[in-house]
Amino acid sequence: MRTRPRDGSEASPGIPVYILAGGKSRRYGSDKARADADGVSMIVRVADALKPFARSVTVVAAKSGEYDDLDLRTIGDITPDKGPMGGLLTALEDDGAAGWIFLSACDWQGIRSRWVERLLSGRRAGRGVVAFQSDRYDPLLAAYHGSILSVVAEHIERHRLEMQELLSSVNTHGIPHPADWHRAVNVNRPDEH
Repeated sequence: MRTRPRDGSEASPGIPVYILAGGKSRRYGSDKARADADGVSMIVRVADALKPFARSVTVVAAKSGEYDDLDLRTIGDITPDKGPMGGLLTALEDDGAAGWIFLSACDWQGIRSRWVERLLSGRRAGRGVVAFQSDRYDPLLAAYHGSILSVVAEHIERHRLEMQELLSSVNTHGIPHPADWHRAVNVNRPDEH
């Protein structure tokens, strides 16, 4: 798919989108990616929200094929039990560290197109990450450049798995949260959606 820039220049190909669904859903009590959100599983709702920007949509899960039944290409996490950092490494490796990818958690609900557009518009040469930021970054709805692959691998090797620490160690462009950010819900328990 191609996206049309607002400045009228030639359209560019969409971005590879990766959705993280490798967590254990301990607080949720069951696989929250498959949880019903108004008749659609949460992971499908996230994929549908991001498809207009996507060249491809891939889920990073505990095992390959886990969400194939939902028509979502699913690859297995190459560094199990490393949390989002492991999922990010898997996504960057899968893409070949060739350029930008867009990363999302499977449990974001209420994603707005203009939020994604705003993040994607922040991509520039020399930047490693574009993420929303107030006092902290929101690393699980963000754009990552393949150039940070070695830094991510090093963090995992040293067991430094905090995403905030990673984003502080690379050239991250923080963008203020949109005014309607309160409409986003990161679901951790069944009563939150």
